[in-house]
Amino acid sequence: MIVVTGTGIVSAIGTNTSEVARALLADTNGIAPVRFLETQHRQMPVGEVKLSNEDLAQRLGVPCTAQTSRTMLLGTLALREALAMAGISSEQLADVALVSGTTVADMDCAERCFDAAQSCNSLGDCGRSTEEMVQHIGPFGFVTTCSTACSSAANAFILGANLLRSGRFKQVVVGGTECLSRFHFNGFRSLMILDGEPCRPFDDTRAGLNLGEGAAFVVLETAENAAQRGVEALAELSGWGNACD
Repeated sequence: MIVVTGTGIVSAIGTNTSEVARALLADTNGIAPVRFLETQHRQMPVGEVKLSNEDLAQRLGVPCTAQTSRTMLLGTLALREALAMAGISSEQLADVALVSGTTVADMDCAERCFDAAQSCNSLGDCGRSTEEMVQHIGPFGFVTTCSTACSSAANAFILGANLLRSGRFKQVVVGGTECLSRFHFNGFRSLMILDGEPCRPFDDTRAGLNLGEGAAFVVLETAENAAQRGVEALAELSGWGNACD
């Protein structure tokens, strides 16, 4: 049996698990006009995390420069919370795997380089934001990135579960992180599926969606390992699936 022993989340309605839970119970709406994304379409409603890059970096105690990815900052904050809740210290990470999902990773940094007509040679692939999270958290025993668009974090769960089933690891951290970027905005605008008002799923007058950003990670481990550590099982991962249709 695979169980969840830790969670961490950063979203438009909260910057940790308890904040988000309270916001959901209170029916809080996190949709608002663009505040931090550098775009000319500032009137568009989005689900933006209510912290600047500087605010996020200050919470984490890390530097914030033009090459600091918001995707990395959001992910590191959620990852730290998940590990802390599960009672996993930095000294224990060598026996833990990390599987992180993302679509565009540090695209926000690439866009700033483009705006400044600077070389972006220092920017890497989608794994770069994951590698930067690891630099701030500690050395995991295994690190990889899933980048399969909207299914990235779902595939991270599947890979993490299979790592546990294989017996290679007894604990894995899975999830995903993604900041808003102009790449997202212009891509979805070209598909003509962005709503200029707060979205209304299942409504007769629905006109599209609102983009959002955030990060969430959970610690998965075998039920036997959780029992041996004396930690509470918050939930069970009872199944998963992946289809390409």
